[in-house]
Amino acid sequence: MRIRMALTALPLLAAACKEPPQMRAADPIPPRPVAEVISPSGCVPAAAKHAFEVTALKSQLMVAALSCRQDSQYNSFIERNRPQLVAHDKELMAWFRRTYGGQGVRRFDDFITSLANAQSQEGIRQGTSFCGNMTPFFTEISTVRSGDAMVALASSKEFGAPRGETCPAAPARGRTQRAAR
Repeated sequence: MRIRMALTALPLLAAACKEPPQMRAADPIPPRPVAEVISPSGCVPAAAKHAFEVTALKSQLMVAALSCRQDSQYNSFIERNRPQLVAHDKELMAWFRRTYGGQGVRRFDDFITSLANAQSQEGIRQGTSFCGNMTPFFTEISTVRSGDAMVALASSKEFGAPRGETCPAAPARGRTQRAAR
């Protein structure tokens, strides 16, 4: 899956090294592509929403690291936060499987690929400004030392995580409900 994502993103990242065509002041800036995933219920549980946001942050970091030659900062972030990243990956995969059943793994892979492609296209659109625009992000991620800090940072960024409502928490099934049966 990661190799597929990296191989898909590499031609796009290579294109980012080329000088983008100059836009005239009157040209509208193209909309930033966002990989959309809509739950049939129209909402996403809080844990899955955080997992989407952390996945978008991690993907943006990968795209920026490859484009801006910041491999060591990317690797340091991944190693330092591996347990939290793995937990978010598992949560997101579980959400896709619950939501899409037998198509869950394919839909997960498609989401990850389209997210990286959208982020790469945004980098290409920014052209030579992209790496300068990412410098503060690299500084921010170097301070992340906990799962809560990672979720807070991911939630504060617009890196292409699907937007949507957080589902209300399901009522706890306790003794009072059992006793009523």
